[in-house]
Amino acid sequence: MNTENETQNNEYPTERVKVKITQPATPIIEEGSWGSRSLGEHDIQGTIWVGPENDEGRSRGGFEWYAGNGDEVYASGGLWFREGRLVDYDGVAGLADIVWLALNEVGFDISSIITSHTSVAYGASQEEIDAKIQERDARLREKGYTVEVVE
Repeated sequence: MNTENETQNNEYPTERVKVKITQPATPIIEEGSWGSRSLGEHDIQGTIWVGPENDEGRSRGGFEWYAGNGDEVYASGGLWFREGRLVDYDGVAGLADIVWLALNEVGFDISSIITSHTSVAYGASQEEIDAKIQERDARLREKGYTVEVVE
């Protein structure tokens, strides 16, 4: 498993990968066109998967995460990649921190999307972006976020 965000060296999975995720006590906010409401704090668990890369260097995957048995808190969506770089996602307004952490830990390049979700300044160098991602990932691991490759 690549844990140092070395995707610029093409060290990302090109075959199917499946990751089990857990995120402790997280405030959950439900959002929609009607507004938003707090659902309280919940432990999150779930799965992220990415299919094999095609001949054009593209792959797609998805995620689902939930709290408890999934009756109250559940989210799922799609993930799209080009040559190991996350280029788009859908299904939620913003990806949960654990999804960012898992994608980065297995070797996918999240820098092009995550810069719009962090305090990284527009126009920052790749080194500044990578440093910010590594700082954030270390904080998440200290809080008990876990990522386990299962396939």
